[in-house]
Amino acid sequence: MSAWKEVLSNKVIQARISRFSAGAGLLGIVLFLSSCGQKGPLYAPPKEAEIRFYSINEQQQQRELVLVPGAGQAGCHNLPLTRAVYRVAQMGFNFCEIYAKKDCQTGSEHNLRWPTATQDPDKTGPTTRITPGAKWLFATTNSAKVGSWSCWLDPE
Repeated sequence: MSAWKEVLSNKVIQARISRFSAGAGLLGIVLFLSSCGQKGPLYAPPKEAEIRFYSINEQQQQRELVLVPGAGQAGCHNLPLTRAVYRVAQMGFNFCEIYAKKDCQTGSEHNLRWPTATQDPDKTGPTTRITPGAKWLFATTNSAKVGSWSCWLDPE
């Protein structure tokens, strides 16, 4: 009788393994098919131009500012409220300039810096014109008040 129990036990284990394998295979197929509906390759950065502003809290956690009308459009734009900004990221524009005052007031441009070593000549020193990248920090302070920004798709 014990040999019968052993055979039965092996069949139960085999059935469970078979069901698990079928479930895992089905899950893999579902994940593959759902990724086929994506636009472009998975994890590709957006092709559209955009600027993003980030604040930082006391625990050194960064948070993207969410109310930034015009973030994907070229030209001068005001933040609805002047905000303390820690980091700036821009993708898709030729360059952007960040201003302390509203309406991109001349003379209120912030100098920003790229915090790591790079071979890119546009990122080797403090500049008022930031090129595409996600690590732009303010040159002389941890965070700065930002009232407006301007971004350009074509070089001036």
